[in-house]
Amino acid sequence: MCRAADRDLDHAQWILIQASRSFICGSDRIAQFDRSEWKLEPGGKRVAFGAAFCNRDHLWTGT
Repeated sequence: MCRAADRDLDHAQWILIQASRSFICGSDRIAQFDRSEWKLEPGGKRVAFGAAFCNRDHLWTGT
């Protein structure tokens, strides 16, 4: 995915589709994090979907 001509929204939707597929199919590579321990370092990126997409309204990426 991640073609130069794609928008951030296209990238975010692709990332979320792949994560949802892995979770639904039972991939052992999906980590489950307790909400109280989640921290995102500065410098990440937030993409808003504008409407619900895979039951989410936005996606944060980063470290």
